Amino acid sequence: MLAAFSRGALILLFLAPVLSAKPLPKITPEQKVLFIGDSITYAGQFLTYFETLLTLKNKQQYQFYNLALPSETASGLSEVGHANGRFARPDVKTRYQKILQQLKPDLVVICYGINDGIYQAFDETRFSAYKRGMQWLAEQTEQHSIPFIFITAPVYDVRKNAAYANVQDIYAAWLMSKYYTDDWPVIDVYQTSKHHLWQKRQQDVSFYLAADGVHPTDYGHWVIAKALFDAWQINEWQNDERFDKALENYANGEKIAALINKKQHLIKATWLTHIGHTRPGIKDGLPLIKLNPAIKKMTQRISRLLAN
Repeated sequence: MLAAFSRGALILLFLAPVLSAKPLPKITPEQKVLFIGDSITYAGQFLTYFETLLTLKNKQQYQFYNLALPSETASGLSEVGHANGRFARPDVKTRYQKILQQLKPDLVVICYGINDGIYQAFDETRFSAYKRGMQWLAEQTEQHSIPFIFITAPVYDVRKNAAYANVQDIYAAWLMSKYYTDDWPVIDVYQTSKHHLWQKRQQDVSFYLAADGVHPTDYGHWVIAKALFDAWQINEWQNDERFDKALENYANGEKIAALINKKQHLIKATWLTHIGHTRPGIKDGLPLIKLNPAIKKMTQRISRLLAN
């Protein structure tokens, strides 16, 4: 029944208007904003786009902390033979409390789902594990009196695995239901990216947002960034097809984007190393004590570029 509902919802997706957004917690330069998620968030292009354009628009710098981890889930599940048997998928629940205690963020943005069905056809037990994991994240964040925002995972390409695309339909629909039933702040990247994919394929049947069905291209990350801007009712760049086009109206935009990207990667590597995790293959960052001086140099350079 769930699968049938999902297919019906797909038809309505392209006929319905974008849902009205409830007010989201504001992002200010004084806040530490934690982003937590899987490899899509870890890659971080959409965060570079988002922070860069906020910085250029407001001529203020922001504190984004990307502590996402590739392969990770909120469900705590892992398929047999994941990564050719080298390691099981990490579970965010093993490190989340430590992140909150040590980083002390002022706002948390949470994006899980793409890995949580472990790339298999729909199963009620796996679905329940995902729901429990997301509920746990909300409860832990609330216990620390920190506001949070959930982001649905972007669309999984039906051409790669129709059964798993159906799973992602269901997971995203459930998360959006919490927007209504529990008043969770939720940004619906899933619906936005699915609509973009559908539109583009009307023009070019070979178009994709993610070559492997999961990890977005640069354009796919730009679609996510624009969904975030839309959620915060920031509309300057909605008609720009690419991030570099959005930069054209700003002096030193490319230089500032490069510095922000470098800053985000430095913060990510340092804090992932400091907190610790179970995911092999992640390069160590700086010792935490060396991070602030390195970041200070970058923020000073950005300030000079903004002043010019």
